Amino acid sequence: MTQNFIIHIGPHKTGTTSIQNMLYARSLQSSASFVYPFTHANQTGQHEFARTASDPDHSKLGSLLEILSGIEKTCVLSSEELSFLPVASLQKIRAALPSAEFTIVYYQRNILSLLPSWWQELIKHGGVEDFTRFIQDAIALPGRLHLLVPDLLLSNWASVFGRKAIKIFLYDQIPDVAQQFASDLLGLTSPPGERTDNNKSFEYIECEMIRLWNAYGFVGIDAIQAQESKFLRTLVAERADRFMENMTIGYDIEKFLSIESTLIARWGDRIEGFTGGRLFALREQAYSYINSNFWTANPDLVSAMCAFAEVTARRKSQSSATSPILRDLRSCERDMDAWNQIEIILTAARQREQLLERQLANETERSHALEIVISTLVSSITWRGLNRSKFKKILTDVAKSTPSDGATAHRHEVYLYQAQKLLNDC
Repeated sequence: MTQNFIIHIGPHKTGTTSIQNMLYARSLQSSASFVYPFTHANQTGQHEFARTASDPDHSKLGSLLEILSGIEKTCVLSSEELSFLPVASLQKIRAALPSAEFTIVYYQRNILSLLPSWWQELIKHGGVEDFTRFIQDAIALPGRLHLLVPDLLLSNWASVFGRKAIKIFLYDQIPDVAQQFASDLLGLTSPPGERTDNNKSFEYIECEMIRLWNAYGFVGIDAIQAQESKFLRTLVAERADRFMENMTIGYDIEKFLSIESTLIARWGDRIEGFTGGRLFALREQAYSYINSNFWTANPDLVSAMCAFAEVTARRKSQSSATSPILRDLRSCERDMDAWNQIEIILTAARQREQLLERQLANETERSHALEIVISTLVSSITWRGLNRSKFKKILTDVAKSTPSDGATAHRHEVYLYQAQKLLNDC
């Protein structure tokens, strides 16, 4: 029997979470007509598989591919990180499944709405770059952003699985991508009133608040989700009004127009429902943003936000630290000097990280303790009586524990950069 694989490669910000949540929920049904492997309730996309597959020589990849080779039903894989697998990895997947038929699913979103959405995602995961700089960089060097090189990503997959395997859908024309995926690719009907969950999005003001917290070494996404942050949001909105400016981008930007033209020329026959003309109806978009001088002009607001973030972080740390090691740490903190506190936190975090690594296949959860350590180091640099050489040694140890790639690595880099900057300013 011929195996059938549907591989959804995203990319980011095209309803991938909604699709993955739908696939996971449907795959648990006793009547499911497809298999959705390597997932669990806390990770409904095959991101761990994608990270493993990114190294074609990874020791675990062979066993994962062997599992896939034994699946008889239609098998669905979905992860945004699959989109930029190297050709060598794709060849290894293809070689392990020589008789299988493949459908490679890609959603193309209008660049004008895609870029702000991706900036927000970066900010949610610890980014500190302001909106205007992000847009300017995207215009100047679009090749640095994977979302702006769809031709390259699709060409890699087509070189291994063939052009006919590629299916491209225009995201902006689909009211509900999860229901569309279920219907068009799996032949499933959606029950009336079925909900499809998406990642929470934030308004621009909230993103700017998150960005500020990130820049000061806090986890901005945690601070903004605290109920009390609404009061701060009101203050920021009121004061920011006279600092608001506007920016317009559109397909008069040659590099953006080139991306659209290349998609039409090279992939028009693989775009579902495309009969010619332009891909994107929206040709120009205006955005409002806060001038970068706003925070400099409002130091009291910055101080209030940092104080709020410190309280929020302390509260979250206390509620999430459930291991005996961390409970003991809290009970004896009053009797230790600052450096001993940091070293014990570091030891406890590493022990918890090792415990989670044995129990969970979720990189995000495994790295949470390490993030607490790094943020603690950032805060510690403001304490008095610091030994700079000792701080540098601990900072180096933390840097060695940082992953080499992925969203977790990006967040760690932000913490480490901020810590080093503060150290240099002392």
